[in-house]
Amino acid sequence: MTFLLQSDFSEIERELDRIADAPSMETQLKFETALAEAFADTTAKVHVITGALRGSGKTASETDDDSWQGQMTWGGPSPGFLPRPHVARRARRQRRDLRPDELEVVYAWYEKRRGQSHDFLSGQDEYTEKFKAIFEEAVKGA
Repeated sequence: MTFLLQSDFSEIERELDRIADAPSMETQLKFETALAEAFADTTAKVHVITGALRGSGKTASETDDDSWQGQMTWGGPSPGFLPRPHVARRARRQRRDLRPDELEVVYAWYEKRRGQSHDFLSGQDEYTEKFKAIFEEAVKGA
């Protein structure tokens, strides 16, 4: 009687290679789409008085051989929008031009902390779950 044990690791190696090559172009596009959807949702929720906070929103993403990173930011320069009224009045009183830092939106964090309709990041858990699902799908190879 012969009892033979054999192991074939070729499938494991192929699967490890597939995972090591992540994220694929398809996965990157899914991440980019989810980032754009999250940004559109968030932008629609920004409490608008002057439009400067909404105008200061930006997205950025980076991809290299083995990672994808996306971010949304608010604050900083908001081209085309007027500065805060008290800042503009002070500059006029002092008979000077506005400095670049006086043209920046600085209150994004305060708006978010006010909560309720001012919290433009509310609902982002939905997108966190979407990013997790995209990641899991990429790892599973679905």
